[in-house]
Amino acid sequence: MRLKLTGSGVTCAVAYVDRKALSEKLAKTEGDGESIEAWVFENATCVFIVSHGLMTETAKISFEHAGDTKSMQHEPQSLYSVDWSAVLPDSHPGYTASLDEDAGFDEIVCEYRVLTEAGRRAPLENEDALVIYTEFESGEASFDFGNTDKLPEDLCFYQYDMYEYDPSDTDSNDFVRRVTYEQGIVGTDDVDLALNEIVANGEKLPVHVTATGETRSRVWRWVFDTEAAEHCLDFFGSKEIPIRGNELTITKVISD
Repeated sequence: MRLKLTGSGVTCAVAYVDRKALSEKLAKTEGDGESIEAWVFENATCVFIVSHGLMTETAKISFEHAGDTKSMQHEPQSLYSVDWSAVLPDSHPGYTASLDEDAGFDEIVCEYRVLTEAGRRAPLENEDALVIYTEFESGEASFDFGNTDKLPEDLCFYQYDMYEYDPSDTDSNDFVRRVTYEQGIVGTDDVDLALNEIVANGEKLPVHVTATGETRSRVWRWVFDTEAAEHCLDFFGSKEIPIRGNELTITKVISD
């Protein structure tokens, strides 16, 4: 059984890069317009994925039954209208719990999780922070579960929210949140609605999305300001960094 997801989506990551190494790289590529996105992720000291994956409001799903000589392909359907009973085993938790006949997608195969600030640090003085945001009009991700006519009995889509926090906590030092969510770069819809991972057969599988349509990318560069004693947005420096959406958008597994 092969599960295929299609739709539009976003990726947003915050990468910390050594300032000297970044400046040297920019000097070598100055004028040629070549994207340095791959170089940034390969040389980053830290990468924090803020949002990635397909948006549930546009995502559609289709199934291909392995072993079927006719390779039967169902027409893509909205995640909210798929007949899961046709592809999920009776032992799936969604069917062993008491659900209404009109149970929605999130009640059957979706779990909403909150990420804390644990493990996220601010950049060091010698590091620049790059916020890389890419949106794509169409993309796809697929998962092959072998020669079977049913999906795994523990199949679950994960949606993460790293921004659920006490609004009265005005002393929060979460740099990643400050340079993305609080700057309006990533909105609550981007975070709340993105399909980030799935769990199947006891494993976490990232929703690696291959962009098949037009992509649009922007980058914001944060550098350490000695007078302010903190990292500040370098507006003009941001424009000097060539970043374009790659065919394979940068997605990684998010750790709890």
